[in-house]
Amino acid sequence: MEKTGAILKKNQVRAAGSRPIGDAQAARSAPAAPQARLVEKNDSSAVIEVRCACGRCTYIQCRWPAKPAGAPQP
Repeated sequence: MEKTGAILKKNQVRAAGSRPIGDAQAARSAPAAPQARLVEKNDSSAVIEVRCACGRCTYIQCRWPAKPAGAPQP
């Protein structure tokens, strides 16, 4: 199985402040809330799309072992 990413631990992340980007009008407007939606789901994985207030889109793939055939569904 190919490794496609890693989870960062809290001691591996450092916040260094913030800086407005874009034009002055955009900086004065109210920030948009981030959004998340389920893009794909099957028996062994799911893909979640997270769209940042800035418009950047990140996809998170979650995997788990598939249930054996005939296993009860929750």
